[in-house]
Amino acid sequence: MSVLAPAIARLALNFQAPEFFVLAIYGLTIIAAVAGKSLLKGYVAGLIGLVVGIVGLDPISGQVRLTFGSQELYGGISLIPVLIGVFGITQPW
Repeated sequence: MSVLAPAIARLALNFQAPEFFVLAIYGLTIIAAVAGKSLLKGYVAGLIGLVVGIVGLDPISGQVRLTFGSQELYGGISLIPVLIGVFGITQPW
């Protein structure tokens, strides 16, 4: 990874709208492949992940997204608390 990272970074910096569109379609395809028979559950999980991922400041424009006035959410939602919460939700009572 350390050998390929500079080349991948140069390639990613050249992405424009068509490449991002293809990347989004690829993500939807992966969700459909992993979801198996329950396609709706897979897409709902992907949508929830997208909503959690866009909380905070936009790195390009600096606009605040889904913080509801809370300055604690400006940095986004950390991955570890989300994973602990998802693990806790899936456990039976």
